[in-house]
Amino acid sequence: MAFLVCGLSFLLCLKNADAANGASLLLVNDDYPPFNSPTMAQEGLGTGIVRMALGRSGYRLKTDYYPWKRALSMAEKAEADGIIGAWYKKDREKYFLYSKPYMANNLKLLTRSVFLPKGFTVGLIRGYGYNAATLKRFEKRIVYVSHLAQGIKMLEHGRVDAILEDELVLQHYLNRNISHWKRIYVLHKEVIESKPLHLMIRAGHPDGAAIIADFNQALRELQNNGQIKSLFEQLGYEFSSFIKREGEEKAQN
Repeated sequence: MAFLVCGLSFLLCLKNADAANGASLLLVNDDYPPFNSPTMAQEGLGTGIVRMALGRSGYRLKTDYYPWKRALSMAEKAEADGIIGAWYKKDREKYFLYSKPYMANNLKLLTRSVFLPKGFTVGLIRGYGYNAATLKRFEKRIVYVSHLAQGIKMLEHGRVDAILEDELVLQHYLNRNISHWKRIYVLHKEVIESKPLHLMIRAGHPDGAAIIADFNQALRELQNNGQIKSLFEQLGYEFSSFIKREGEEKAQN
């Protein structure tokens, strides 16, 4: 009997492996270093995790990078299989299946002064899925920008008083573009939002549910065997609280 159970389990594993083995996926994203970027080793922290998890499940991954709105549109129109890393938004559920979260973006304010004027304006990236509480908090003081570089330039010229962005993204950009940025800007300690990152596969993909299940299983294995921590160390980042456990994202959306 035990032999029969083991045999059936083995055949089931072979069936699942065959379903994924050699399957090619095209995932798109915007250039969002250090999480996702073709210019970085492993294409960044987020892409590196997604590639490891899907590769562990037998998928061959191809990635392309576009402006965020175009990448999202491509995935919605089935011109790509999904998005490498995205925040949860309920209205996207009609287009996408979400994986369990594999990292998080911690959004903080970047300003030119420790003290902010009353009614200060905040630059937000157009098309990003900010929480309703954040949008209400800043309300009529929001100025939308197309990308981070534009926001930094507007901050530099006093057209906005602050920029809201992930702390690692800000540090990556400023370290590479403004060597003395710490003498000019203030990166505030308060986390305005902590946004879990998910792999999104388009809802109409014939193997969408299986891809998500395979990814989630592989992600748990990578979390347990230390490979994700090794990726962080390889890319020069401290492994800390970026991995969000199951259920945490629901409390934050």
